[in-house]
Amino acid sequence: MTKGEKKQEMQREFLNHFPETVGVCVDTNKAGIVGTIDKPFQFSHELCGEKIFETVIKVPRLNQISDYIPVKASEEMLSFNLCDGQSVKVVGEFCSWSEQGRLNSYLQAEHITQCNSLPKKFNNMIYLAGRICKEPKYKKSFKKRRDITELLIAVNGKDGENYIPCIAWDTNAVFASFMEVGDYIQIWGRMQSREFYKRGELTKIFEVSMIDFS
Repeated sequence: MTKGEKKQEMQREFLNHFPETVGVCVDTNKAGIVGTIDKPFQFSHELCGEKIFETVIKVPRLNQISDYIPVKASEEMLSFNLCDGQSVKVVGEFCSWSEQGRLNSYLQAEHITQCNSLPKKFNNMIYLAGRICKEPKYKKSFKKRRDITELLIAVNGKDGENYIPCIAWDTNAVFASFMEVGDYIQIWGRMQSREFYKRGELTKIFEVSMIDFS
């Protein structure tokens, strides 16, 4: 399968499982997840007179581990009853903001619908297109000695540019390590959460794990 054919296949899979993304924001930033509400929606802030609420959606992986995806949504999307443990589909765009030098990321919901069951596959998909804005950082994982390359991508969104942390693994990591600041990149992947201790403090990261890119 050629690179172009693989890209077309991934596009078909994306639209098959998240057809709502056709109408989401811009063509460079589309994401969809299916999971369960891990904590109640809480008021976050007010934007242009509109109340914004936030929660965390638990999205299971095939290996029994789960990702915990922070989600923000406007009050009008929460007109139906949403409670802890309920299964939902969320479609939107990956957003970020900087606070005290630290990048915070979340999924800004454009659509939220209730689900009857959770799929075991294709429950976490994202497409991004933008430019590399920081020198790629290549390294080996501490425990499994896997190749890893960390990237920071500038991607247009509904309300402006977002800076999105991405991570490539194994062969993808090797190829990504040769990219340069300013290079245009298209990414297919999944959103993931990670926790680790840094200088004795628990650090949580929300990023995009790259499945393929061009």
